Amino acid sequence: MKRGLVFSGAVVVAAAIGLSMSCGAARAGSADDYYPKRAWGSFQGGQMNTSLMVFRDLNRNGVYDLGDRPMSHVAVELDKPNGSTIMRLTNVSGFANFRMSAIQRDLEVVDPGHYAVRVVPPPGFSVTTGNASQESDYVVSPGSPGDMIAQTTTHPVGLAADLTISGLVAAGSRVSLTGPDGVTAAAKVGPDGRFSLPAAPGEWLVDVSAGGTTERRHVVVAGTAPVVLSTFSGKGRTRRGAAAHGACRRL
Repeated sequence: MKRGLVFSGAVVVAAAIGLSMSCGAARAGSADDYYPKRAWGSFQGGQMNTSLMVFRDLNRNGVYDLGDRPMSHVAVELDKPNGSTIMRLTNVSGFANFRMSAIQRDLEVVDPGHYAVRVVPPPGFSVTTGNASQESDYVVSPGSPGDMIAQTTTHPVGLAADLTISGLVAAGSRVSLTGPDGVTAAAKVGPDGRFSLPAAPGEWLVDVSAGGTTERRHVVVAGTAPVVLSTFSGKGRTRRGAAAHGACRRL
């Protein structure tokens, strides 16, 4: 009897669930359901970001392409129509964001007029895309996000590490570097024995002369990061192969 009662109750419950599902069946909506009526040309009072992207141009070709990466913590300045300048750092996605609204007056971009953005590269980096500074006029556009728009969009700005060959030698040493083009240049050695010289990608010869001896190293500049050489021995020898490439530091 207990089994019958349990079975009977289950049937009743199942029937009730079925009735509920039948009564609550969803129906297809219409455009009026999905898009409430609104005045598209009226001020909405919202906000949005006007942004500039900065990327690490690994192949130094001035184009945001395969292999390049967003670059964070880069300073981007915004010159406003009233003559003031504000700065924002790029985020992990490479974007410096400036909040914009024609109604919310406590944001960064609130007045129509001429604006200019400018990327300030970190020390040891240079712009490869030729567009560190970009300008646009902003106009009020009721109904758009933020009720303002820029008449010209920004374009990604690429940065690449400055290529150099640097190292540490004994004070008073003479350092000369011969590049892939066969041209030899003398590097200035500081009082502390440190030297640094701009370098193009390719194979280089680095000669260090001191005390009547010369030590030569064969160095390869890969094109993605500067080369920092380990300390010269001063024993007057030639080093070849991977060990002669020094310590490559990727920034």
